[in-house]
Amino acid sequence: MEQVTDQQLFAVLDGEMNCIAIIVKHLVGNMRSRWTDFLVSDGEKPDRKRDTEFEDPPATRAELMKMWEQRVGLCIQRPRAVIRCGY
Repeated sequence: MEQVTDQQLFAVLDGEMNCIAIIVKHLVGNMRSRWTDFLVSDGEKPDRKRDTEFEDPPATRAELMKMWEQRVGLCIQRPRAVIRCGY
């Protein structure tokens, strides 16, 4: 994401494609669903609204990056916690 301009981050090349921001929003939703309570539940969480992940990208690069960094942090922190607990 750092390699593209703000314009490129939100650009849609044609009607059948998603912009980078929408793809990131979808990945964030997937990470949240997969890494929340992953020791006791598997797969999709009932509160995930996957279809909405392809609507309305975040308004700014800063908002998108904050969303991304929170979820990437979750994916790094949870396995570390498991290792510390001896699972």
